[in-house]
Amino acid sequence: MLLTAERSSPADEARQSTPRAAAGAIDPQPLYRKLCEPCHGPDGKTPDPSMGFAARTWKHGTSTADITKTITTGVQATAMLPFKGKLTDSEIAAIARYVRSLDPRLKPEKTGGGS
Repeated sequence: MLLTAERSSPADEARQSTPRAAAGAIDPQPLYRKLCEPCHGPDGKTPDPSMGFAARTWKHGTSTADITKTITTGVQATAMLPFKGKLTDSEIAAIARYVRSLDPRLKPEKTGGGS
């Protein structure tokens, strides 16, 4: 009998290793640690200012929608690969909100309307 092991994605492993804060809620921190931290550093702080999130110049926009787009589609000609199809839309949105929260200079976004 031949046994094969199913391969899990890094996102699957991160999801399985951390309990959710509330039913249906996604904790973005384990996903960030596994998928983002190697390049962007802990808490968005990295020696390369072009890759950090904390108190830096944002190249692709600072709104949650902008950050979601960057995570979803990646950035052509850079190491930032797209996560569409690797993470759910909810996981991407949770990571985007988390990444945005790492820059203390950004004011909270207004909710319930236009941008």
